[in-house]
Amino acid sequence: MSDFSQRLKEFMTSKSLSIKELSANIGVQRSGVSHILNGRNKPSMAFIVGLTERYPEISTQWLLHGKGSMFTNVADNQTGYENTTVTHKARASEDDTYVSTQVEMAEKVLKKATQPSTQKQPEKQLKQVILIYSDGSFESFDPS
Repeated sequence: MSDFSQRLKEFMTSKSLSIKELSANIGVQRSGVSHILNGRNKPSMAFIVGLTERYPEISTQWLLHGKGSMFTNVADNQTGYENTTVTHKARASEDDTYVSTQVEMAEKVLKKATQPSTQKQPEKQLKQVILIYSDGSFESFDPS
């Protein structure tokens, strides 16, 4: 079981979420969540994005790297961890580093595309971000 799986289980426990509830809330199949939790599969970009969009209080640094607190804002946590900092090993696993790199790249692209420009240019709107993997698979994200 990966460190990511352990942290996801800890988050689900803190929010009293079942696999069924989490999968419905972030728009992934129950089997996908189950496979991530038992270490069979690595989390996809869609999984990470769905989780952090639905639960903005979860710290991505904690989720991906085990650094810092589980929650970005202690006031967001309603589960009894209010004054507790949850920490894990500072060294991220290769899986977590890979996912973190993918998330950071997507966040940079989206941030750049949504920042207002000081120069007058024709208005451009981001339509789609596509990640292409070495095995030929790909994922597509729409900002809307």
